Amino acid sequence: MLNLEQIWVAFLLAITAYTFSCILIEDGMLLNKYQDVLNRLPEWIANPLGACDLCFSGQLALWIYIVRYDYSIIEHIFFVSITIFFVKLIHTIITKWEN
Repeated sequence: MLNLEQIWVAFLLAITAYTFSCILIEDGMLLNKYQDVLNRLPEWIANPLGACDLCFSGQLALWIYIVRYDYSIIEHIFFVSITIFFVKLIHTIITKWEN
């Protein structure tokens, strides 16, 4: 089972992924040139590199878990899943807030 520190890290990764994929690479923003590069790539490559906030968060969580924690396949699946869930939650809250 995930501990509170892992859940917190998953939440921070979700914030990072959302900020990168939905804010920083938009038109006129700091990393817009990176979005131009992503647009030239096939979708299956571009999405986990930042074109899709959910896909990017999954990649961040996948690799951060491997580097940071003692490996457990069940915890790894939960860690990636909760990170993606947090991004979806953040995206939903911000969408409702903007409307």
